[in-house]
Amino acid sequence: MAKTGLWLRGAIGQLAGVTMQKGANGETIMREKVTPKNPQTMGQLIQRIIMATVMLAYSFMKELCDHSFEGVTAGAQSMSKFLQYNANAIRQKLTTEVEHGYDLGSVWAFSPLGSKVLAPNEYFISMGTLPGITPVLPSGQSTMAQIAGLAENSYQAVIDKYGLRRGDQLTFVTLQGSTPERSQFYFSRVILDPTNADGTQASLSVPLVGANNKVNLPSPRNTGEFLTLTYQNGAVNYSYSAQMLTASGIIVSRKEGDTWLRSTCQLVTDPERTSYGYYSMQQCLDMVNQGGVSLLSGRYLNNAGQGAVANAEVEGIVATLLNGTTVTVVGVSFDENGYAKLNDSEGHGYFLKGNCVRATSYGKYVKADSSTATAPEGATDANTIGAQPTFLTEEGTFTANINWLVNHGVSANAVLF
Repeated sequence: MAKTGLWLRGAIGQLAGVTMQKGANGETIMREKVTPKNPQTMGQLIQRIIMATVMLAYSFMKELCDHSFEGVTAGAQSMSKFLQYNANAIRQKLTTEVEHGYDLGSVWAFSPLGSKVLAPNEYFISMGTLPGITPVLPSGQSTMAQIAGLAENSYQAVIDKYGLRRGDQLTFVTLQGSTPERSQFYFSRVILDPTNADGTQASLSVPLVGANNKVNLPSPRNTGEFLTLTYQNGAVNYSYSAQMLTASGIIVSRKEGDTWLRSTCQLVTDPERTSYGYYSMQQCLDMVNQGGVSLLSGRYLNNAGQGAVANAEVEGIVATLLNGTTVTVVGVSFDENGYAKLNDSEGHGYFLKGNCVRATSYGKYVKADSSTATAPEGATDANTIGAQPTFLTEEGTFTANINWLVNHGVSANAVLF
């Protein structure tokens, strides 16, 4: 800020990149007009953080959630449902908390842009018409969840309490980890159809929980094994890790003919556990303003706690240029004209073509808020990404690459599903 000479005294308006305002004594005060390189509103940043949080959660839980929505095709459609329901749920949670007087520093838990922190939230991991089972996170227990209120330790007690049938499948889910960076997703299935050693059906009155943390008289269709599985005082306690448990859920599945039915399962969380070592929305916003997660940080997406910058290049996307050569890209940005560019570890940028963000068909250059068939100035075969990376081809590619793009700098608002 500076005062002008007499020849500009009283002038107001804009001139040569500065804004002129009238001061208290009639003098003109000049303020430099600063245009952010990538201007974004608070709402847009919050939306990016919410989408990054949900996408990262899906990437961890894809093995289960890509087919856990009743009546929805496995793969991309299930992923779309997961992202839609959970982005809306987290956005509504944030809105409700603010309306009740909480600031953004008191609303947990989110994944910082560019991080690999699996934030524990009450995600919808399945939706359907079957009766549901809501687990409990006992007070004072940091490693286990439980099914409470059972009449006894038996298959029949579980069936009776929740209105289930013989042969129904229970998928037990937990999010657990010693630190946010090491938080993991665990699951296993228990079939409510006990069998004897010779393969014949056993009585449903036999105990569900047996010795050595195993399901008693299990069905051969069971998958996974608990670290802890015990029955005590009407509750089945379960855990997959000795580390802190931050969220848990149980999905009920049943096959009728050729159709799989599901229950609606929303993970249960503990507010005290989800705030411990995790990030509030305000902390995520502050990290954006400070330039994001440091490449040296163990929280950086491609370091995964190892703290080695080299991993960013090793785990980047290998992309093929129009001239047939390949480059390894480690980040995404938009240039001054809004064209998306993939960047390598040496600071070189490569224009992006494809059907991922606002580009409706292959062959168009990608922009932040529109698509265009016009090549950006300076685009050549040697600096333009060709057919790779692909974003809407075989199963799994779409999720992995969209998640990578958002966590490496592309605006979530620019992503179409």
